[in-house]
Amino acid sequence: MAQNGGQEKTEQPTPKRRSDARKEGRVFQSRDVATVVVLAGVFFAAKAFIPYIYTQIRSYMVWLIEGAVLHTDSLLGPPLAWVTLSTFLKCALPLLGAALLCGIVAHGAQTRFNVSFQSLRPKLSKLDCPAFSPFMECTKQRSDSGCPHD
Repeated sequence: MAQNGGQEKTEQPTPKRRSDARKEGRVFQSRDVATVVVLAGVFFAAKAFIPYIYTQIRSYMVWLIEGAVLHTDSLLGPPLAWVTLSTFLKCALPLLGAALLCGIVAHGAQTRFNVSFQSLRPKLSKLDCPAFSPFMECTKQRSDSGCPHD
């Protein structure tokens, strides 16, 4: 079913249009490719970091059990929270870093590491708020003759 008013595009885009679209960040990206790359990277990172994570959790448990036996009152509160948080971060950050790195690589491989912020630029013409009306007039007039509110 055609979505362009009953007309389908019959000609291929020109090289200039393709390069302009690439500069604006409009390129084809498969989410499945990025998902597979991130999952594979995290699995390999988990396999590599399992001895480190095991050591961290083991030392945390030894500290916790020894502290419960020797100092029951001083273990509760900030020391317990701090050691628990630091152990969690030591175990989670390598895997999260691997996921972040793999996501960046997967995205970059699909877009040829083209970075474009034009899709993030706000479209102020779509705002319909009375509080912004003087600002909207300035943006429209600035390109023609200058803003009267400056």
